[in-house]
Amino acid sequence: MSDLDFKSLTLHELSGITATSNNELPKHHEFYVEDFVTLKISEILGFEEQHTFLQAILESNITPARFNLLSRIRLAASCRIVKLLRQAYSEIASRGDGPNEEEAKELGWEKALALCRIREKLSALHATKTSASSKGDGESEVPGYQELAKEVSEMVGSEACLDKPNFETVPSPALSRTTTYGGSRHAVFYLDGPDLLILKIHQVQGVLFRIPARRVEGAKVINDLIAATPRGHPVSTDDNPLEIGGEALTIHGFESFLRITYASHSNEIAAKLNFNEWAQGLRVATLLKYETADNYIIDVLQTSFKGQDPIDLIELANECNVERWLPTQYARLATRTEVITEVEMRRLGYKSASEIASRREAEALRRGKQQSKTGAVEEFKQREVSQGQSVTKFKR
Repeated sequence: MSDLDFKSLTLHELSGITATSNNELPKHHEFYVEDFVTLKISEILGFEEQHTFLQAILESNITPARFNLLSRIRLAASCRIVKLLRQAYSEIASRGDGPNEEEAKELGWEKALALCRIREKLSALHATKTSASSKGDGESEVPGYQELAKEVSEMVGSEACLDKPNFETVPSPALSRTTTYGGSRHAVFYLDGPDLLILKIHQVQGVLFRIPARRVEGAKVINDLIAATPRGHPVSTDDNPLEIGGEALTIHGFESFLRITYASHSNEIAAKLNFNEWAQGLRVATLLKYETADNYIIDVLQTSFKGQDPIDLIELANECNVERWLPTQYARLATRTEVITEVEMRRLGYKSASEIASRREAEALRRGKQQSKTGAVEEFKQREVSQGQSVTKFKR
């Protein structure tokens, strides 16, 4: 069996495509998803002729008419067809809406951020060109980004990450875990007195909290644990504490929560707590389903930390379902002059990042129009001054 016969047989068995010596495309060929697996294998095994042969088939079949945008991106990335990838990226950059949440997840942070940067630049460029073309004619219809095809192609080509054939979504960073204190009883929050509960954070071995029950009487999670205690048995002891929390509940977070429960009766104590402590307290209140504490902390954050970084507030709002914060913080980021970094986008999450990118595009478009109008006014004033000087010279 010749080398070509072996390759033909291998490809035929894998995908049903028979390789030919002159690499003619088979007549009446139907495209199947398995073809892209074959393409990858043919490349790995060094079958250059078959790789070229299959790539031509794939390029002619991975079209908008047959596959949606995400499917084309997945297939093109798997097959290492940069041409098709760049076409898909250009489509996202030039269409009416930016990357949605699902597309951002598929693209990964690096590529999603690059496309958002391109769309912001296009919005500003768009506004400038539109204003220039409508001078003296009133407002004209805004042209689509498709009319900036050359600029779109150049911008996509200028982003190195958009030329990489294989991309993977970047997982969100894991929540930090904190384990401190080696003793069995917490150094501060193991208290004496009547009507106490003994709690243990599930992820921290051997660290016990003993606190007044009234401090957590509105926490549904703890109330459910108390209700599940068999009749005739103590609710909690050092040997059999109420275990609470999961991966997201840290010892420092629970400490902050307890400080806040005491701070609620003292404005002086509350004033000494920083944003991170209030944020950790809100996360714990949300995990414990403690509505009263949840509402109290939200009110304090909303009134005392208005100037906090909007990234911090959006991240916390998404974690703790405080949706009413989002519009104001989105608006702050939409008008921020500094670009949104990749680290910030990861913290925001795909949904918020997509919303903010859309708002920043609109803001870039508004600024571009405003700058064009301002420029036109200045140009008119300069003309008037120039004409006035000419008249003066003529009179002389």
